[in-house]
Amino acid sequence: MKAILRDALVVLALFWLPVVSGCEEDKNKLFGSVSEVYPLAFDAVSVSIQGSFLVIEYTKGSGKVVKLSLSNENLTVQPGQSIDLLMPVTSGTRGTLQRIVETTIELPMMTGTLTLDGVPKVGAQLTGHFRTLLMVPSGRTLNGDFSATVH
Repeated sequence: MKAILRDALVVLALFWLPVVSGCEEDKNKLFGSVSEVYPLAFDAVSVSIQGSFLVIEYTKGSGKVVKLSLSNENLTVQPGQSIDLLMPVTSGTRGTLQRIVETTIELPMMTGTLTLDGVPKVGAQLTGHFRTLLMVPSGRTLNGDFSATVH
């Protein structure tokens, strides 16, 4: 009886563990109705500070499937608090979206927010998400979740 029970547990473990371990949710995602116009598959996510901008890039090969740039002008990041990507700043709006694959395609927003879990610092892990409604392509959504070390 003990041998049968042991064998049953071993079989259960062999089949159940891969299923359970495969359920871990990836923190890096792109999704939204814009996927009906542009493919959103990516290989990697990078987060960097470039001058006065925080740049989040979802890349596939040498292309940038989505590039979100956030102006840090007069911005104090509060972890967990939404940042309005359409707020006016000297350079235009606080945030811009682009797709840079074969050519650069601007993705102007009707609405957009970015939420960070912490203050961006080079060498630190940064997790966050953005939610947008695009003007072009009209009425499409583009959303992303990310977690990466800031460079």
